[in-house]
Amino acid sequence: ASLLDINHESRKKIRDIFIDENNDIWICNYEDKEIIKIDIKGKVIKSIKNSNELNFNGPIAIDTDKTGTIYVLDINKSMYLLNKDCKFLLKKSSFDFSYFLFSP
Repeated sequence: ASLLDINHESRKKIRDIFIDENNDIWICNYEDKEIIKIDIKGKVIKSIKNSNELNFNGPIAIDTDKTGTIYVLDINKSMYLLNKDCKFLLKKSSFDFSYFLFSP
């Protein structure tokens, strides 16, 4: 599957798209409660869905830093931190992201 294969209805579910330093593309799929990582050609590399540790209500923003840490902001005012292999590290609940600045 590739990004080009996503139909019009599915594209309505996308809330944020971010391109990291490796030119990988991260997509917040709000309604399906998942994060999708694709390469520059649109091939899906990774799909991060809810699990015992991750409980997305609707991811709305994503960013990474130079160490590869992934930051996911959720509609429920939580911030999830994942390592570069997309493994859960930490959840900050009731996070006031109105003051949050993504890393340069």
